[in-house]
Amino acid sequence: MSHPLLEVIVKLVESDAEYDIPVTLAVGGLLISGQVISREEYMQENWLTASIEEGIKQAMSETGEEAGNDNGHRRFIHLRDVRYFSPGQSPTPSVGTVTCRIALAHVSAFHFGFLSLAEG
Repeated sequence: MSHPLLEVIVKLVESDAEYDIPVTLAVGGLLISGQVISREEYMQENWLTASIEEGIKQAMSETGEEAGNDNGHRRFIHLRDVRYFSPGQSPTPSVGTVTCRIALAHVSAFHFGFLSLAEG
């Protein structure tokens, strides 16, 4: 079961890319911290997912299907500038940027804000 509040955040970001919403999620024993982005932005971040997205759009246009079959529910949350935190380990990645897609049903807890290590 997904969290209704996280679904609302996903819809908010999809409707207006101007929102900057940092979030930290507990997923399978890891803490995952990042910036919520839209599905569209996530799909364009990588050449492979961008190619797949373009292929899907082309196939749908050729068959006359509508891409707008939206039942209002969201099953995934998409993040950029992701850092993974595991007990006893340094956060990864230590440099560079990562995007990820997480099933909302797998999120066991969350808070709004980035997780960071204390200095010192």
